Amino acid sequence: MRKIYLILLIFQFSALSNGQNTFHKYIQQNDVLGLLYRCQKTSDEGFISVGNITDINSFAGDFLIVKSDMDGNASWGKTASLTDNEQFTDVVETFEGEFVTVGSVFSTTTFTSQVVVAKYNNSGQKLWSKIFSKPGSSVSANRIQKDNSGNVYVLGIAEVEGASSDYLIMQLDPNGNIIQQKTIGTSLSDYPLSFFRNNQGDFFIGGWANSGTGENVHIVKVNSTFDVQWDTSSVGMNCILIMI
Repeated sequence: MRKIYLILLIFQFSALSNGQNTFHKYIQQNDVLGLLYRCQKTSDEGFISVGNITDINSFAGDFLIVKSDMDGNASWGKTASLTDNEQFTDVVETFEGEFVTVGSVFSTTTFTSQVVVAKYNNSGQKLWSKIFSKPGSSVSANRIQKDNSGNVYVLGIAEVEGASSDYLIMQLDPNGNIIQQKTIGTSLSDYPLSFFRNNQGDFFIGGWANSGTGENVHIVKVNSTFDVQWDTSSVGMNCILIMI
């Protein structure tokens, strides 16, 4: 039996100032390949990480969420499966000990994807999960933010067959119900990379647009009702959006 390792690699940057040790951990399972796409520090000084695991025999991918303590030791890990290929891509702690994670499920039958959002408690129990689709479009999600009321904001992509792709932004209440959603984009194919919510509820979305002849840096500001405040792009540049 082949053994493939899921590597949980977490660096505590505070170690540079307070003398704590950095660490890396290996979480082993048989015949699976594991990837962690996102890691966040939690209110109990531990870590919550999300990604997926893929069976090397069937090549089916499942959702993965792992909670670890401050030393990187896994407290619990959960997997979930829907249809073909699934992955969690981001996670946020909304209230102490409650985690909302976002990702996508892709069907190899229809070749379309849907957004998946799920909430877990601090023991790894799933409180709820929701699947979101858009008629005539394939949708996926890669980032999540929160506000002080427990609402979450999802950033993803909406793709229409034979047409371009746009940014998808959604606001969900603490139970996962849609409050508002909107697609935003140019006439090109737009791909979001990150977003940031300020204290006024405005969002700054950073990504890139593919013109077919080059990649354009694309930054958009929307207000709390997702109305575009400004939209700017630069041709022929690669961009890393940093929010301070």
